Order: sequence, then C-alpha cells, then structure tokens
Amino acid sequence: MGFKAVLFDFDGVIADTELLHYMAFCRILEKQAGRIEKDVYWEKYLGFTDKEALEAMSRDYGFELTEEKLGWLIDEKAAVFDELASTERCILKGFAQLTSSLSKAGIKMAICSGALFSDIEGIFAAEAERSGKNYFKYFDAVVTADDVSRGKPHPEGYTKAAEKLARTTAGGLSPAECTVIEDSHWGLEAGAAAGAKTIGVAGTYSRSELEPKADMVVDSLTELNAEKISGIFD
Repeated sequence: MGFKAVLFDFDGVIADTELLHYMAFCRILEKQAGRIEKDVYWEKYLGFTDKEALEAMSRDYGFELTEEKLGWLIDEKAAVFDELASTERCILKGFAQLTSSLSKAGIKMAICSGALFSDIEGIFAAEAERSGKNYFKYFDAVVTADDVSRGKPHPEGYTKAAEKLARTTAGGLSPAECTVIEDSHWGLEAGAAAGAKTIGVAGTYSRSELEPKADMVVDSLTELNAEKISGIFD
C-alpha cells in the first residue's frame, strides 16, 4: 500500500505544550493532591485525556471525584491552560515546512490528540494572531478528547481520524496508508494498533524510549518531508 496521509499528535509534536498541561494540572489540584512531581506526571499521566488523568490522579492521590467535580476540574484546567498558552509561542520548529511539503505532495493531514478541541483551537488562534498563519487549513480531520471514549494507547482516536480522512479522499484510504507522528510511547502504540506506520519525535521522551515502538525516530520535525516519510513504505 502507498502513502496517503499523516496523522499528527498535537502536544509535543505540533506545539510545545506538554509542560503547560502539567503546570495547569498542578495549579488546579494543588489543594487536592499537593505537589505532583514532573517525572511522575511524565511517567503516569502524560498520555491520558484530561478526564482519564484526573480519574487516575484521584485514585493515586486519594481525593474524591464526583461527576460534577470532574466536569468542573476539566473546565478549570482548560481555562488555566489557555491562560498559560496565550503568553507562549508554542508551534514547534519544522511544523510549517512539513505541512507545506505534505500539502504540495497531495498528502492528506489530520490531528489526533488527547487534548480538548478548545486547547488546539486556542493555540492555533494565538499563532494566527501573532504570525497571520492559519494552520487549520491544512487539516481535513481533527479528532480530540471530545470525540473518543478511550484515550491512547487505545487506537480509537487514530482509527477515527483515518475514517474521517477516508471520506474526503478519492478512492478512500486505510490506516495502513497513514503515518502517525507522535512524541510518546502511548501514542506510538496507538498508531501501530490502528495499523499505521509510526514516527517518533524525541524530546518529551528520549530516542531510546521511542525507538522500540516506532518505524522511525527523529529529533525534530525539521528532519521530515513528504519524500522521507514515504520511504517508510518502501
């Protein structure tokens, strides 16, 4: 099968926002959980949706979490994240060049993220205001935590993203014709389970942590273009 699409994770791949999510959780949970150590968050919670992370933290740190409180904390965390992100330039180096290369080659693109749609929308809106660049125009599908019942490493998100792209692609496409770009082993596992090729971007995790799960590992998106990604399918 050929190469027809790239499915991007968002946090840690498109935007340098993993630390902002950690800081937002720390702020909203300071009274309930005390200090959440960064290495613990990276090891246990980074791959989760906000809902899954809060449910896991409530078990691990022993605070009560009703449905009402869960909803409130998700909204509060989103507000804190937006506040933090509004002051940062988050789009990672190489993303603009890669999307341009893929677009010129006729490769479809989607986002599959455990973040909320509002998080992604806020980052892109802030970047558009700063630089005038509309990155949303490159994506034919966006799947977020709002759209799935199970987060990564479950393949539900990537399967849905491929299905959405198939509806906009002449002749359709399957996950086997897609490449997933991820910064975590959870995401790489999800992409592989969906049937896609996988590329890991080192940074959030080391190359050695990503290599067992990926078909290719790079240090930055600047190393990628349509031709190099298509080589995975040879």
